Amino acid sequence: MPAEEGSTNNDNVFVLEMDGFRGDLHCMTCLKICNYEEGAYCCDAMERMPEADKKRESDFFKICLQRHAIDQMVKALIAGKKVVDKKGKCVFCRTSKQHNEEKWCEGKTVMELYLHQVDKEERKIDRHLERFLNTRLQNKKQALNQVQARITREMKAAHERMGMNKFESIHILNKQGRDARKMQRREIEHVETENENIRRRLAKKLLIKREQTEEKIRNSERPAIQFERGVQNPTQHT
Repeated sequence: MPAEEGSTNNDNVFVLEMDGFRGDLHCMTCLKICNYEEGAYCCDAMERMPEADKKRESDFFKICLQRHAIDQMVKALIAGKKVVDKKGKCVFCRTSKQHNEEKWCEGKTVMELYLHQVDKEERKIDRHLERFLNTRLQNKKQALNQVQARITREMKAAHERMGMNKFESIHILNKQGRDARKMQRREIEHVETENENIRRRLAKKLLIKREQTEEKIRNSERPAIQFERGVQNPTQHT
């Protein structure tokens, strides 16, 4: 199960990284985290969930975790903590030289550091979102193909029982196949429309959240304490 996000041995340092592990998904019934790749489930319902649905839910969970990571970064900045990556380097400076010698982040306000980093973190949300939407689309295509394969098998078996000749059977199957492909295209277009609506809704939520966050920062603004003799690797503290 996931370790506590941002935990270090130094209360003045926050490690900015997305919590969780590959294969994690959240059970909305038990409100617990499962992992389908490890076969760790909280209830029978999660274990019985189709593999395609588990992957889709896992992709969605990563979007939630990344949004949570941004919220935690903001809380850390407002609390006056140094924000570092998992290697202990300042997340706002591109290099150690820029941090230690050029001291880019020294004296920057919480708002300046937030605006400098938030686009990068939101792009991670976009990548997780596209994986989630692609999984939804591929799952639908796979389900439609499975249904069509079953229908074809059943029709062939019925034709054999009826003693239908080969050419007549092929003609009927081809006609059914054309009709099925038209239906599949409509179903896929519907999922693509749903995906676009999801993109728009999430973009709107992120914009509203950013406006709320900026207002929160303005109400508690103070110089950020990011530069103080260089940010050290949090694992070195005891």
